[in-house]
Amino acid sequence: MNYDKFQIIISFTIYFIVSFIFSTNLSSEIKLNEPALIYKVRGDHYRRIGLFSEALNEYDKALTIKKDFPECYYWSAIIYKKKGLYSQAMYEIKSTLKYLKKLWLNDPALKRKQLYYDTLFLEVEVLLLNKDSHETNWTGIIIEKIDKMIAELKDVRNKLGGEFKFYLKYRLGRAYFYRGILEIIKELGESYKGEINISNLWKLTTNQINKIVGHFKKSATFQYKSDVSYYYQYLLYKVNQNKKNAKHSFEKALELNPNIENDYQKHVYEE
Repeated sequence: MNYDKFQIIISFTIYFIVSFIFSTNLSSEIKLNEPALIYKVRGDHYRRIGLFSEALNEYDKALTIKKDFPECYYWSAIIYKKKGLYSQAMYEIKSTLKYLKKLWLNDPALKRKQLYYDTLFLEVEVLLLNKDSHETNWTGIIIEKIDKMIAELKDVRNKLGGEFKFYLKYRLGRAYFYRGILEIIKELGESYKGEINISNLWKLTTNQINKIVGHFKKSATFQYKSDVSYYYQYLLYKVNQNKKNAKHSFEKALELNPNIENDYQKHVYEE
């Protein structure tokens, strides 16, 4: 009798476990029957309020339903970058570009083009931040990417007008800004330890300084991080003992951002 009761208890236990697993899987399937856009929007909400793990989970659900959803890959890459998980970020970036190129052929919309260039810039930022993966001439490789981007942006900007033309002007400024930063890093070589300041800029020659200032002038003109662009001009002019231009650049930087002396380093890789 006790044995029979034991068998009944075991049977009911197995039944409830199997039922629970089945109902859990079924409810997951029902949830995933919602449109991919619903999960993407929910992921965006979680991302904006700083719940990154929840956001990634929602983006994954969206991609389970719709694999060619580049926006989900892009925002996942942004989150991984914020977390310092650069390998995962780069994987998501490659996926974004892969599906964007496929969709672009059939949908040459402005929004897709904007996402395409934002993803290229994100790739550059991750490469800059991922110091562990830096190889010989890594700055030269990234500079080549940016120069190619600048040429492409100029070409497209000349062909298109209206809103996209304004958008490209800003993105050109962004490209020139990174071009200036990378030129400094390249010229400093092994003496670059992750920060750019007056103490290591003294190593640059007058010709190098003039070239780099040219990049920051363009980024300021195109209104990308104008405060930081003017501040770097100030530092470079100061090193070059050009007091008049140093004073003018410093005043412009302060006018745009009274805290620029404390802020300029931390804003370099922030959008």
